[in-house]
Amino acid sequence: MTRVAGSLRRYRLQAVDASRIAVLYGHALSGLAVTLAVALLAVTVLAAVIPVPRLAAWTFATMVVLLARLALVLRHRRRAAGVEPRRWENLFATGAALQGLLWAALVVGFRPLPPEYELFVAFVIGGMAIGAIGMLGASPRAFLLFTVPMVLVQAADFVRQGGSPHTTSSCFASSRPRARAVSGTVASVVRSPPPTSSASARAISSTTWG
Repeated sequence: MTRVAGSLRRYRLQAVDASRIAVLYGHALSGLAVTLAVALLAVTVLAAVIPVPRLAAWTFATMVVLLARLALVLRHRRRAAGVEPRRWENLFATGAALQGLLWAALVVGFRPLPPEYELFVAFVIGGMAIGAIGMLGASPRAFLLFTVPMVLVQAADFVRQGGSPHTTSSCFASSRPRARAVSGTVASVVRSPPPTSSASARAISSTTWG
């Protein structure tokens, strides 16, 4: 009986993993599209204050990682059944971690920036972190590897500058209309997570986190 119970438990865990990874990869194309859109917005805004070679290097690295992640998603669609679900999760989490590090580089790699542009970057980081809840919720590992580097770097940069609510609100009040408008666009792009495929997908996510 013990052996049978163990086998049933392993089968159940494998089924949950397979369903969870299917949800993760099902949201991947939406996540990649959002990342591309926000990256292009960031490049458009920051081109006014960042030397072209440095910004081009960041853009090139971002596109390389995006293409690699896209290739992984397409490969999963063709060969999902032939590979252990945890391996797919590990590969996905690796790509998410690289993407998160590139967003972190946006915070520290282009200093100094005018205050309104630093605020814009903070909007980008916050929006991407919030959007990741819906996009990566099926994999705590991918979510943490994506969000923790950029959020920690952004928080450390804020503390380094002696940030306070008064300072932030004053900066926003005096920021340029273009930066404010694009920050609003970033928020609208990443505000709504992709719809879950079904009630079972929500159950998978709660099982994973709980």
